[in-house]
Amino acid sequence: MSQPVLQVEELRTQFPTERGPLTAVDGISFAVAAGEVLGLVGESGCGKSVTARSILRLVPPPGRIVSGQIFLQGRNVLELSEAEMRGIRGADISLIFQNPMTSLNPALTIGWQLQEALLVHQRLPRAHARRRAVEALQAMGIPDAARRIDDYPHRFSGGMRQRVLIAMGLLNEPGLLIADEPTTALDVTIQAQILELLRVASRERRMAVLLITHDLGVVASLCRRVAVMYAGQIVEEATVDELFATPFHPYTQGLLRSLPRGHEDRDHLTTMPGLPPDMTDFPSGCRFRQRCAFAEAVCEKPPELLEVTPRHRARCWISQRDRRLAQPREVLPAVRVARTPESVPRAPLVELRDVTKRFSLSGSLPRRGAVVHSLNGVSLDVMAGETLGVVGESGCGKSTLGRITLGLYRPTTGTVRVDGRDPGDRTTALRHQLQMIFQDPWSSLDPRMRVAAVVTEPLRARGALQGRDARDRVRELLALVGLSEAMADRYPHELSGGQQQRVGIARALAGDPRLIVADEPVSSLDVSQQAQVLNLLKDLQARLGLTYLFISHDLSIVRFMSTRIAVMYLGKIVELGPARAVLAEPLHPYSIALRSAVPIPDPRRESGRARVILRGDVPSPLELPSGCLFRTRCPLAQEICARVVPPLTEHEPSRWAACHFVGSFDEMLRPTPPAGRAAGRPDPVARPHQPETP
Repeated sequence: MSQPVLQVEELRTQFPTERGPLTAVDGISFAVAAGEVLGLVGESGCGKSVTARSILRLVPPPGRIVSGQIFLQGRNVLELSEAEMRGIRGADISLIFQNPMTSLNPALTIGWQLQEALLVHQRLPRAHARRRAVEALQAMGIPDAARRIDDYPHRFSGGMRQRVLIAMGLLNEPGLLIADEPTTALDVTIQAQILELLRVASRERRMAVLLITHDLGVVASLCRRVAVMYAGQIVEEATVDELFATPFHPYTQGLLRSLPRGHEDRDHLTTMPGLPPDMTDFPSGCRFRQRCAFAEAVCEKPPELLEVTPRHRARCWISQRDRRLAQPREVLPAVRVARTPESVPRAPLVELRDVTKRFSLSGSLPRRGAVVHSLNGVSLDVMAGETLGVVGESGCGKSTLGRITLGLYRPTTGTVRVDGRDPGDRTTALRHQLQMIFQDPWSSLDPRMRVAAVVTEPLRARGALQGRDARDRVRELLALVGLSEAMADRYPHELSGGQQQRVGIARALAGDPRLIVADEPVSSLDVSQQAQVLNLLKDLQARLGLTYLFISHDLSIVRFMSTRIAVMYLGKIVELGPARAVLAEPLHPYSIALRSAVPIPDPRRESGRARVILRGDVPSPLELPSGCLFRTRCPLAQEICARVVPPLTEHEPSRWAACHFVGSFDEMLRPTPPAGRAAGRPDPVARPHQPETP
């Protein structure tokens, strides 16, 4: 490896608590060279984000770095004054935060926040700084960037805000970029563009990148090396190819086995038992041994991070002694869920007929009174007992479709029926049989209420349960979602993200629902927690006969969960069919692009794969294109596409698509072969087209 841009040696960061010091980072060492991308992976609470903040000396008080050294281009940042650090942050080193809404100032425009870094560090004239900021937004695929630069953060979607943060991090071309979950809130098509931008910046600008993520597909696509963190320590470090091919640590094996894979038929995901240990009271010996299926007596002694093979180190007594553990094995087999045979006839539970939804904008001119076309003629049946997956980019109407189905929104035109009744009728008992699981469990739970009150609130609002009956129901619901009775007296902040999501599921089950709309229910969870929640949802469906409308931008998860898949684009369904068929052999060019953009958590399959990366962003729902709504980004578009709206037509049994050229994709959608990647690894993503405003 060339001279490292960043070198961390024996870093230890602690937070004082009433129970003693909490050691979030415990003696880790690693280096990142110029032009290299190092992935840092692990579950929430393992110390990844604290590591990033320690490097920038931004550890929130009362936390502090108690020992170690951090060298940035040869300078020990722990010996610099605060004034010197302010000159380094944003210029020599940048951090892309995980949560864009809390990282952007809601009182300042997007443009001012972008220009600030240029004005402070490069002292550019304001007009020049503004031009650079507009160019940065355009590079991130923000449509109409010259106008949107004067908007405030709340006018941007979550994915667009994340792209603003990435643009901010790249503006001054730092020597080191730390990206903390930079693509979590992004659609797969935008994610592919952002990953390519990071790859090009690393390769052409010789920028070192420390990528913190729980998405192992992103790691396989972008990184050259990867370090796995657990309980404040690095437990395994290797090249990406070696780690994915032969993981030596049982924790790494567990993470990899927890992943849903779009090309596999699996009725369960392998999960790891338990949670990471309390960082104020680490167990003796190996910190993973209480969750490890291979633990032996020797594991009661703390293992060191030792070389198992050249360029591959692991902190495990067992793998250092017996390399056969590198062969993939299940850490803990999950219970297999009985699935309803596809041949069993089902009746529609949900029926939508030619549904449209329009929103009129309020606020300041010039957009006051403009109409947002959120749904544009959706006709759909959801069968009782099935899981219908809904996929598409942000702004395509997925969440609006879910809320229309639940009766939370009234359709502008068209009809919606659930079990033959109007879900918007507040007088019917049907309302209590329709529930929703939200994307962010933290924001959907009242932080002032204990878990018991959160779970029983729907029942108390109806006057259905009181006193002892309510407590018994809480115990029953918590057991149903795999939580102990002791959780009932805790507040949401005392739970992990996976536990919070389980509480949200318990709350949804309180009213004995028939239909649950799950809107990105696991996007904020680690892969291990994600696997537990997905298995739970499948198990509950088999036991209770639930029907799911499952909304997600992760096609691997949708493939694992769904019976059928509906692909949405700009408020219309462009493809509908069995999950396996839609993802294996899509009929619509948009479906092909979505599938192509998904990173695969396997470097061997990623390295020889080319992609169809779409131009620009989804057109504004304020001004819909004529004809086919997808034509402004479609590589197949011809004159007929601008004149004639393609109807949703059945092209094969149970397979529907809205495209004039179904069956003509082989030559017209042939992707550009991937270009070579530096350091000998092939580049898995063809460089995207320059973004353009439709």
